[in-house]
Amino acid sequence: NRGDIVVFRPPVGETNKEYVKRCVAVPGDRLSIRDGAVYLNGKRLSEGYVRGTTSYTGFVDKKIIEGTVPRDSYVMLGDNREHSLDSRYFGYVPGDRIKGKVLYIWYSRDSKRIGTEF
Repeated sequence: NRGDIVVFRPPVGETNKEYVKRCVAVPGDRLSIRDGAVYLNGKRLSEGYVRGTTSYTGFVDKKIIEGTVPRDSYVMLGDNREHSLDSRYFGYVPGDRIKGKVLYIWYSRDSKRIGTEF
């Protein structure tokens, strides 16, 4: 669902690595990223959880994240946008690459181990 934090494998790049990102757009949504903001279905998203800005506006291959999200595809963006490798880099995430929704995130006392459960 839109807004969920999910675990998935990216469609390009390190395809065996698992990523944890927020799902910001689902099939049929109209999405654009411009002027440091995400627009969904014509309205600017209020993203109080975002750290940093959304200054990068397109995919690595110069396609722009603009338009209707294709069937069985999702847009995943990291909450720490300045340092996130996400759909702005690897594009849409096919549904079959999604492993599940994150239910818990935990930290060890020494903050050296972070885990997720989905």
